[in-house]
Amino acid sequence: MSATQTRTGSCLCEANKFTVKGDPMLFVVCHCMNCKKQTGTAFMSNVMFKEENVDITGCQDVGQYADSNNKSGSTILRHFCNKCGSTMFGKPDETRKTGVVYIPSVLIDGSDAWTPTKEVFAEKKCSFVKELVINSPQ
Repeated sequence: MSATQTRTGSCLCEANKFTVKGDPMLFVVCHCMNCKKQTGTAFMSNVMFKEENVDITGCQDVGQYADSNNKSGSTILRHFCNKCGSTMFGKPDETRKTGVVYIPSVLIDGSDAWTPTKEVFAEKKCSFVKELVINSPQ
């Protein structure tokens, strides 16, 4: 994919749509309890983009949860679709602007072309989750 290629994404009910430009800067599999609870699964699979490469103007029916009960102690704004409940995106709160948005990879059309580059909180991995394929950046 070229750095200027645009991909579309949406929640399950497609009430909220967005676009991303280029490839993610990072693809992280997170095993922290908060991500597992947010997704209801064994881990969360997030792609991270610079904020300027994400257009969420099509996300008009999105709720927000300010998650401050996490290992870092910094508040993460977790967004979700108000209609279908899909996890939409997350970013640090206003006090910790990083310019990065994370999005569950499966929401983006064509994301199966990407492979995770990092695994975090592996010590919290569910016992039935075995080794994941991680492409370490060269």
